[in-house]
Amino acid sequence: MGEQTIGRAIFAAALVIGVGGCGSAPPAPTSAPSAPVSSPAVASATPAPTASPVTSPAVESDPAADALTLEQVHWLDGAGGVPQLLFTPPLAVSGPTARVVSQGDGAAIASGDSVTFHYAMYAGDTGQLAYSTWADDAPQTVSAQPTGLSQTFAGALIGNRVGADIIFATIDSSQTTLKENLVTMFMAITVIEARQLPSRAQGMAVSPKPGLPVVKLAADGSPTITIPSDRVAPHELVVQPLIAGAGAPVESGQTVTVKFTGWLWDGAEFDSTWGDNASMAWRMISGETMPGLLDGLLGQTVGSQVLLIIPPKLAFGELEMEGIPPQSTLVYVIDILDAR
Repeated sequence: MGEQTIGRAIFAAALVIGVGGCGSAPPAPTSAPSAPVSSPAVASATPAPTASPVTSPAVESDPAADALTLEQVHWLDGAGGVPQLLFTPPLAVSGPTARVVSQGDGAAIASGDSVTFHYAMYAGDTGQLAYSTWADDAPQTVSAQPTGLSQTFAGALIGNRVGADIIFATIDSSQTTLKENLVTMFMAITVIEARQLPSRAQGMAVSPKPGLPVVKLAADGSPTITIPSDRVAPHELVVQPLIAGAGAPVESGQTVTVKFTGWLWDGAEFDSTWGDNASMAWRMISGETMPGLLDGLLGQTVGSQVLLIIPPKLAFGELEMEGIPPQSTLVYVIDILDAR
């Protein structure tokens, strides 16, 4: 696995610490091709070269002590705009902690905004740079809201402005370290853009093919579904646009911001962003997102609403997930709000 994937794996895992429910897109398989893992943001990754698991054992969260720890981390503007974090290793926190170095002077960041930022990640055990998005000009995008995102990280974004510099520290939870020896990662984050997004898909209605599940939308755009009781679940991926947006097509490597609801083939709902009026940011990269979602969303246009029927081989396969039996066919209705 490359350094870029490793760096994003550790950071994405950090962003969903302590968050239940619809944290992120189900990632690609970690065991067999038909068996992706469920809610965590990314698949397991091998350790970054500078992130050796040799720091202090995990302890109970101590926010006050963690805040004092961050005071020992100093931000220095480095060459090429890449910030340096200077501290004396080893240094560790007990849980997610953030410190705003500067609030920025651009547009204000509001809850629900699509926020794009660069970050440089330093290993707490060595003090060395582990990964930087500046290296390949590959900034990260998230939906800034406490639902589905680390509340600590969301709180550091919301209310500040574009241009803000933030130090965010968390324990590497990407399953790359020994359980008894967890590495703290310190991230130097600079916000480069924040944009308000539409609350639902917008475009021309599309008449679906006969025999597919029937989707009805509430006044706020939230979907409900009726699955034909006499129809056998399809063995191949079904992609049916319901609303055709006028935006650009979704491309591989982009981050898409979506609202969605997911059901089993028997009509039982297993996940939704609509209850919290939330949106999620999914990376359109093999190895980070469920194959059926990748195949179904690539090429669809921003603003669209898409019905996906995902067979087990492109979903969870033989794995039994919480609320999802093995060999389940999944049905999604997804509003594509943005792609960057």
